[in-house]
Amino acid sequence: MAEIQKKEQALITKLIHQTGLGKITGGILPVSGGLMHRMYKVMTLDKTFAVKHLNPEIMKRPDAKGNFASAEAFEKILEEKGLPIVPAMSFAGEKMQEVEGNYFYIY
Repeated sequence: MAEIQKKEQALITKLIHQTGLGKITGGILPVSGGLMHRMYKVMTLDKTFAVKHLNPEIMKRPDAKGNFASAEAFEKILEEKGLPIVPAMSFAGEKMQEVEGNYFYIY
């Protein structure tokens, strides 16, 4: 797989540290398939996570955060109804995480 840029690697490393998910051991690998956002596979000592880095250009739009908040509310309804989804993880009550002006979801 292609290597990721040092800046991207530093942001994801900081994200994993700030959320307390452990030490990255297996590297940060890009996952293909996303059209608007970038996805990565992140391996720690205990678990493997998918990290979605939201497109910075999209996040500059005035309505972007509101749109994601609406999607999170819908996700919560699906979770409460017991539908088989893979919801983003929450940290300090928030699903969307921010690192140096970049926004992420962790799965």
